[in-house]
Amino acid sequence: MVEFNDDPRYVFEDPERILESFSDDDSTVQQQMNEITTVLKQLSSSMIRMEGRMEKFEKSVNECLSKLEEQPMNTSTDSSTNNINPAPVTSTPKRPKRVTGKLTKAVRRVHDDLADEKKFITEKSFLYPENVQTKKKIIDEVKCYMPEETMDLVNLAVKRLFENLKRLEKRSGETMEEQNLRLRIAKRRQRRQRKLESRASEVKDDEREKFLDFKAEHMTEESDLEDPETGEISIVLHKHHWRSEEANTFLSELDKRYEDSLKKKAYRAPKISRVLGENSTSTPPVGTAEWIIRNL
Repeated sequence: MVEFNDDPRYVFEDPERILESFSDDDSTVQQQMNEITTVLKQLSSSMIRMEGRMEKFEKSVNECLSKLEEQPMNTSTDSSTNNINPAPVTSTPKRPKRVTGKLTKAVRRVHDDLADEKKFITEKSFLYPENVQTKKKIIDEVKCYMPEETMDLVNLAVKRLFENLKRLEKRSGETMEEQNLRLRIAKRRQRRQRKLESRASEVKDDEREKFLDFKAEHMTEESDLEDPETGEISIVLHKHHWRSEEANTFLSELDKRYEDSLKKKAYRAPKISRVLGENSTSTPPVGTAEWIIRNL
């Protein structure tokens, strides 16, 4: 610590020199001067510390001002008054949060831990009074364990759980044959959707409007055929008898472009044989463009 006598900014009369003017027998005056000396030393130290703090504060303020001056200010000029007004700040909208797998598992676990009479009643609607009470219990429990999750996301996760339970309850009465049929139909639909999406990259600019008329239901249907002896899988193609020649030619051209693009990428497709089967028995989807349908 800097003593007051060493700092030229704070010069005080030497107390010892003042004491010389008093008699040595005057002990009262000497005691008072000693007290004054002590107070002056403390005051000097306090002032020096305060000076250091003020310097640090001034330095921090100057740094903040320097950073603000370095940032460019977006302005717009008003032509009528020639005044420069701050331009409106446009922020990129944040991507909404999604229900995470962790939240989904937490909602499922809380629901499974409830007593049977407290769980969702899938035969009723989501807004059924008992189901509303179940939803409230699940939300309260999940928010205790995961307070960082927003109420909207927890509500959405609970609603999805109810919909999944309702869907599973509906399918629980399916026979094995009905379940297999449903899975085959879903698999075929996924194949046609993937095929349509993969051909989109091969469409030229002048063909874009024509391509937008197609849906996944317009693509050729496919099914699997397993060889009972070798176990090899073949894909059977089922063309639509109602599809016009113009539509067939257009899709065939896209198929050819797609296969050529795979060759350029040195992509080796798995060797799966494709055979032509019977025509599909489906009918044109509602809203199909006229040029896609054959004149029967």
